[in-house]
Amino acid sequence: MALSDKTGSIRFYKRGEGSGVTFVKEGEEIQVNAITLPEFLTVHNVSNIDFINLDCEGSELLVFKSAQTVLEKHLPAIFCEVHRDFLKTLNQSVEDIVTFLRGIGYDVKPVHTEDLNIPSDFNQCSHIFAQKSLL
Repeated sequence: MALSDKTGSIRFYKRGEGSGVTFVKEGEEIQVNAITLPEFLTVHNVSNIDFINLDCEGSELLVFKSAQTVLEKHLPAIFCEVHRDFLKTLNQSVEDIVTFLRGIGYDVKPVHTEDLNIPSDFNQCSHIFAQKSLL
């Protein structure tokens, strides 16, 4: 099952060990059951969520937008891998993710997981970390 911005069957493209909603040349097209984060929490009777670790192969912003009420209610910290090429295919960017999360009150920081001691920015980061602003 995939986390998405809608519930139902969605098209995925599988190539090697990876898969996602963005078209991949030489990828095998498969159908995958998907669910939104709010619906997942309801179905599984989850009353609180503290942390989200998200790797959606470019669909991160779609998932966040569909989960806005969950993010605003539960205020979970977020660790999210970013896939620039896949985001671009969906007409989105890392900056769009950052703008959305900041717009609902999150502080967002770029992270370069290959070496945490290397300063990073949103143009070079491999991940982002977001937590609700304390102000």
